[in-house]
Amino acid sequence: MDRGVAKRLSEGALGPASQGGAVLFLGLALLLAITAGALSAAQTTSLELRMSRNSHDAALALRAADAALAEAEAWLETDGDPADPRVYAGGTRYGEGAAWRDQTVWAAHGQTAGMRLPGVVEAPRYLVEWVTTYLGTGLESLPGPLVDVFRVTATAVGSSRATVVRLQATFARTRDDGEVRRLSWAELDS
Repeated sequence: MDRGVAKRLSEGALGPASQGGAVLFLGLALLLAITAGALSAAQTTSLELRMSRNSHDAALALRAADAALAEAEAWLETDGDPADPRVYAGGTRYGEGAAWRDQTVWAAHGQTAGMRLPGVVEAPRYLVEWVTTYLGTGLESLPGPLVDVFRVTATAVGSSRATVVRLQATFARTRDDGEVRRLSWAELDS
């Protein structure tokens, strides 16, 4: 190649003297953008994983508390007697103070559910409170049979003790035939 052409190429616009580190700067900027995108994606994935884990934990605790309510309902069908020592007879009427918030009531009358769900930290518990007894109205005979009303509060934790679910249901039990009807159901705030 001609010496003059080589000299012009080395001094031209595309020569090494005119680049001045632009390629290095663009390369670093591109790496910085890729790193920021990767960090953002990792943070989003981590957040979604925590949300999924918390949702699963809450569903597990809800299932355990519902199973404890079902166990208490089955117990009421066979042994639902307000005089039973497992029943808290000091149950409060609707709108009054909640006995389920009192830990001494749980210590004296709370029951640990017999079943154990896989994945939960501890077995759920339930508290049966006698609320009232009233005289029912029968279709064939007046007055009808006595009906006992019980409030059952179930508490359960999931795979973490930080996840607590409390359910409460009210049941009516007819004394003459032991028929149990669910009157209400609610999830309580912790």
